[in-house]
This record gives sequence, C-alpha cells and structure tokens, in this order.
Amino acid sequence: MTDQPSPKRKTLGLKSAAGSASGSYQGMDLRKFY
Repeated sequence: MTDQPSPKRKTLGLKSAAGSASGSYQGMDLRKFY
C-alpha cells in the first residue's frame, strides 16, 4: 500500500525539480540577455 504512492511521489518530486530548474535557467538567460 505504501509502495504505490512511493513511486508516484518520486515522479512528482522529479517533475517539480525539473520545473524549478527550468524556471531558474530561463530567468538567468533573460537576465544575461538584458
């Protein structure tokens, strides 16, 4: 029962980390362009 939400939670964490990194990267790129 705890094994099912485990992989799902890991996927959510990975997606969140990717989104955060993407946002940070985009912001840095914009700052450099400016």
